[in-house]
Amino acid sequence: MKKAIFFSLIFFYAVTLSAKTNHYNLFTKALKQKNYKKALRHIATAYKSNSNKNYIAYWYGISLYRDKQYNKAIRIFSRIKNSYNQLMTHWYIARCYEKTAQILKAIKTLQDALNFPDSKNKWHRYIYGDLIKLLIKSKKQHHSFPLKKRYGLTINSFPHQKHIGRSIKQQPIT
Repeated sequence: MKKAIFFSLIFFYAVTLSAKTNHYNLFTKALKQKNYKKALRHIATAYKSNSNKNYIAYWYGISLYRDKQYNKAIRIFSRIKNSYNQLMTHWYIARCYEKTAQILKAIKTLQDALNFPDSKNKWHRYIYGDLIKLLIKSKKQHHSFPLKKRYGLTINSFPHQKHIGRSIKQQPIT
């Protein structure tokens, strides 16, 4: 009797573990097939049963972002922003903030992202580019958010940018 209970518990655990793994595998398969709605369903199921796994939360956040569920994506990414793929997680959070018209939060998030190491030495370039774009956007909305204090830059420190039909003049770094 004890053996039967023991083996049934082992079987139940194996089936449960297999089902959890299966949803993630189905997600990756649907993603490769570019069936994003189906991928979202599978990763959501995998997240519900494995919310403690950062890689599943990361892909769930990306799937939510792709599905334009930005507020949900912010919540998921915020939970893992300092523990899993920090640079890209912060970038996705900033993109979600931008999509929900929270420009100043997006700028702050991108600034925070620059504190993380860039092992490939290429992602910081994209983050700086997005940061410049958001600063220009925020200036158009009459918000001032200079980078002078932290990086020696202001919105006018980029001579190749055009703003409303006129060149932006370079300001000396003081």
